[in-house]
Amino acid sequence: MLTVGTDSYVTVDEAAAYIAEYYISTDPKAIAWTALIDTDQEILLRRAARQIDLVAYPGQKTAPKQVMAWPRKAARWGNGWFTRMAPFMSFQIPQVDYSNVVFGDYSTEYKQTVPDKIKAAQVEEALEYASPDLGTANLTARLSPEQSIKIGDTQITYANNNTPVDKLNTIIYSLQAQQYLKPFVGGGYRVV
Repeated sequence: MLTVGTDSYVTVDEAAAYIAEYYISTDPKAIAWTALIDTDQEILLRRAARQIDLVAYPGQKTAPKQVMAWPRKAARWGNGWFTRMAPFMSFQIPQVDYSNVVFGDYSTEYKQTVPDKIKAAQVEEALEYASPDLGTANLTARLSPEQSIKIGDTQITYANNNTPVDKLNTIIYSLQAQQYLKPFVGGGYRVV
């Protein structure tokens, strides 16, 4: 059985609600998910949460004995400069202690919440395991040192700049989950 906060960010029921809200009933991913028994859905959600927790996020866990990567507190780096990730940007404030700011709610309140995008990323990653799409099928090509492939008049170029965002490709299979996670690993832009 899944335990939110220990081996998952969402329950099977929350995953089902997400899928019902964002996928039509004839979508291959929705069909594959509903065909699974609850135990299999739990296994895929657990595996997806484990992969999401492998991503390097800024900040630190909110509690010393916290098992999962989220929720997170802001952290200070270097000579007192602080970086706070926001959905679309980050900014730096010198010499300010924001050790109680929690990533996830993007407000000034100090809540211990897991961002909805992290939860959505977990469901999308689990869906990808249940029904791999072309993005996963092309995973080997995306991770290959070969950055451009040309067949006839068609050419596909894969960008890999070895940044935290690009490293999502090696951990997270679902392209949609990668999009949800990018703001949390530096996929926005920095305003200084």
